[in-house]
Amino acid sequence: PRVNGYSGSAPRGFAAVADRFNEWPSVDAEALANELGLRYIILHGGVEQGVPALGEPAQEEVVRAAVALGYEATPFGEDWLIVRW
Repeated sequence: PRVNGYSGSAPRGFAAVADRFNEWPSVDAEALANELGLRYIILHGGVEQGVPALGEPAQEEVVRAAVALGYEATPFGEDWLIVRW
C-alpha cells in the first residue's frame, strides 16, 4: 500500500494524511506512520516534476531527525530513501 497513491491518483483521505506527513518527523506524523505501518519514505530534493523540492539544508535536518528516530537514510542523487526496519 502507498500512502500518497501512484501514477497521479491519490487514495481517499489523502489531503488530511498529507497535511500530517508534511510535518514529519513530528510526534503526530510519526504516530500516523506507526498506525499505517509505514516503512519507506522518499525524500525528494532538487526539482521534482518542475516543482522545487526540499533544499539541502532542509533535507539534512529531516534526515538527522529520521536517523535519531531509528530510521536508516541512504542518499540517491538529490533524493533520500528513509527506511524503518
